Amino acid sequence: SLGVSLLFAVPFILLGKYSYRLGVLNTTTSNHTKSVIQENISLAKIVLGFGKQQKSVDSLANAFDAHRDATLKSQFLSIAIPILYDPFGVVMIVIALFTARRFNVPLSELMVLLLALRQVAFSVGNLTAQKNSLENFFPSYEQIENLRNRAKRLKQKSGEKCFNGIEREISLQNVSFSYPGHGEVLSAVSVRVPKGKMIAFVGGSGAGKSTLIDVILGFHSPSDGRVLCDGVSLAEFEINSFRRKVGYVPQDSALFNMTIKDNLLWALETAQEKDIISACCQANADEFIRQLPEGYNTFVGDRGVRLSGGQVQRIALARSILRKPELLILDEATSALDTHSEKLIQQAIETIAKKTTVIVIAHRLSTIVNADYVYVLEKGRIVEEGTYRWLMENNGYFNRMVAMQTL
Repeated sequence: SLGVSLLFAVPFILLGKYSYRLGVLNTTTSNHTKSVIQENISLAKIVLGFGKQQKSVDSLANAFDAHRDATLKSQFLSIAIPILYDPFGVVMIVIALFTARRFNVPLSELMVLLLALRQVAFSVGNLTAQKNSLENFFPSYEQIENLRNRAKRLKQKSGEKCFNGIEREISLQNVSFSYPGHGEVLSAVSVRVPKGKMIAFVGGSGAGKSTLIDVILGFHSPSDGRVLCDGVSLAEFEINSFRRKVGYVPQDSALFNMTIKDNLLWALETAQEKDIISACCQANADEFIRQLPEGYNTFVGDRGVRLSGGQVQRIALARSILRKPELLILDEATSALDTHSEKLIQQAIETIAKKTTVIVIAHRLSTIVNADYVYVLEKGRIVEEGTYRWLMENNGYFNRMVAMQTL
């Protein structure tokens, strides 16, 4: 008797252990999938700015595939285990038959009763499970459908021409823009960004600087006016071919939860070791990276949490430089840094500006002393423009901004 009991128990103990392992695997893949989703959504602006939507979609697809496989295995086993208990049901029927014979209960009545109870119990349990499953499913389905419909309405507009680079300049002609339900954020803005020059945009909070950059990158289409590249409207270019020629460092730069090297290769998969080191040297990042225990193979953590703000910003700058962009856009890249990190970033920017076209949004005005031209924005309008020295001598709005920061 004991031997038979153990014979029946061993398979279920093994299945229980396997089920536990699948549960752990399912939890791990679920957490990884959540991390990938959160990472790609929170860094969506960087993904779009680098034209890496397909890479983002691929990483999400891989995470979902792994989660699906683990879930299917776990669900299959959870369904299979109860089925494996059916032999015990047969044993119970045999016992019932033996008992009926012992107490002279008609066999036909007993079989009908057992069959009816089995079918009713199975049907009721199945209906209840399906009802609960559907009730839990519909809210999620409605949310997904709403997101899908909204995504279709907000689909990125794109032309067909391939963008091959800047020959003369990028310009904005009387560009105006307003968010739905709000007043104008930009009003009749006209600027020129000549090739090979460093152009700075300055102004107080809410002046429209970041929105101006979003319009140049094609995140927003102007409600009036045009964005031109060598006289051709940006709307005529295939937007990703344009963004692949742009390096973008936002104010809130963040890194992906991978190694430093993988973060750099994310921008350019074909980059060689010497290219990576050269980009990091230009961004003043190579020295501190080599001092880390794992060097370029150091994991940076979620959004680069294992590094300081200045280190994250310099790696983000190196990531943009690695692409050898036609246009480098820096959106307040030093606003949240300490003085030492700001100085290193400023030196890197001035080195890069000798080789490519640079647009800088500056919060700290000391970082744009060497800019070729400066545009001053206030309430979505260009109120002053000129070289740094001319604006300082003009004793206008820009001069007062510098004086306030000096104080």
